[in-house]
Formats: sequence, C-alpha cells, structure tokens
Amino acid sequence: PAEQYDFKLRKSAIGQIAFNEDASTVVLTPFSGRVTRLIARVGDQVRAGDPLFEIDSPEVVQAQTELIAAVQGLEKAKSQHALAKRVFDRQSLLLSDKATSQREVDEARNELAGAESDLALAEGALKSARNRLRVIVGRDDNEVARIEKERTINGLITVNAPIAGTVINRKVGPGQYVRSDSGEQLYAISDMSTMWLKAHVPESDIPYVKVGQELEVKVLALPDRVFNARIIAIGSSSDVGTR
Repeated sequence: PAEQYDFKLRKSAIGQIAFNEDASTVVLTPFSGRVTRLIARVGDQVRAGDPLFEIDSPEVVQAQTELIAAVQGLEKAKSQHALAKRVFDRQSLLLSDKATSQREVDEARNELAGAESDLALAEGALKSARNRLRVIVGRDDNEVARIEKERTINGLITVNAPIAGTVINRKVGPGQYVRSDSGEQLYAISDMSTMWLKAHVPESDIPYVKVGQELEVKVLALPDRVFNARIIAIGSSSDVGTR
C-alpha cells in the first residue's frame, strides 16, 4: 500500500585523509647556526625529547662564554672579599691596641662593604648564566657543571622533538645555515594514531551540514569498506576558487 515516507536527504562531498592538527606540530630552530648533523628522517617514529638535528651555533658559544666569565668573576669577587675582610679584621685589632686611626678602620669597613656588594653581584651573574644555559639553551645540570669545572666550550646544540609521533616532513639539509628569527619550518611531526577526514562541501550544501551529523565514508584504497564517522567541526573559511 502507498503511504507517506520521509526520505533521508543524502549529500556527497569529495575529501581527503589529513593529519590530526591537534596532534601535529612544526619544529623551528631556537638558535641560528649551521646544521652539522641530521638525525631523524621522514617516516621515523620519535618520542618527545628524541634528537632531530644538531646545530653549531655562535649563540650557544656565547652563552657558555658568559658562564665561564661569570665563574671567573665570582672567584675574583671571593678573593677580593676575603682580602677586604682580612684587612678590616687587622685594622679593627690594631684600633683596639690603639695602633691605628679610626679613619683607617672606616676605610677598611667601606672596602669590605664594597667587596660584599661585588660578591653578591657576581653570584647573581653566575646564577643568571646558569639559568640561561639550562632554560634557553637546554643544557642539563651535568653539562653546566662540566663547563664550570673544565672551562671548555661546546658550540653544538641538539634540537629535540617536542612531541611523540612520526616525522612527516623535513626541510633542512646538512651544512645549511638556519636562522632563529626566520620562522622557517625545519621538521614536522604528527601523531598518526588518529587521522582527520577533511571534506570539501559545495556551497549549496552548507545549510545541510551540522556538527554531530553521522557520515558514511569510502576511500579509494579500500573500495569495499564503508567507514562511519561524525562531523566534529565546520571550517569558517571557503575556497576562493570553488566556493
């Protein structure tokens, strides 16, 4: 028997499988310098913190030079402070024996106060140099301690992976000079455990598309399978050529 029936309105769109942008990132260089070694290749699986490439950077050399200068400055400040303290103690003892004047003691006290101020400044400079190497350059405590002890400089810096995933792109070669202020993408990493499907919806079908709708998806690689999906986001921009 004939009866009224609500037919589902089916719309089709062409799309592509894409990387999950919420689990992807690009890698820039934090320092300017020349690439000396490439470690990770396209397709490699990396964990967060794994090395990607190595740079010989003058900025890293400068940071280590500042640390060594700060260590030497602290040693000098300690020596000057110890000398000023001995002079002040000796002048105070001589004054108690009435063998020197109050003016000499006051001068020794001022020298000691100046030496204490210089010592505090030297300690602050050393702390700042250590923090720069740890936080900005990325050296660990053992490497900082080695530089302070051996007074030797290593200009090589390793750039590590910020997230775990697969290396999907590399735009740097050995011997290439890279700049930290260029914003150039050197590596791209994506977690491919989940992927996105981006569908290019025609302009006339936009009123029928809503977040939360279920989709049936077919891919050329697996023509006999139908995948069920759900719309999680609708783009806020349109393609200039196709609308």
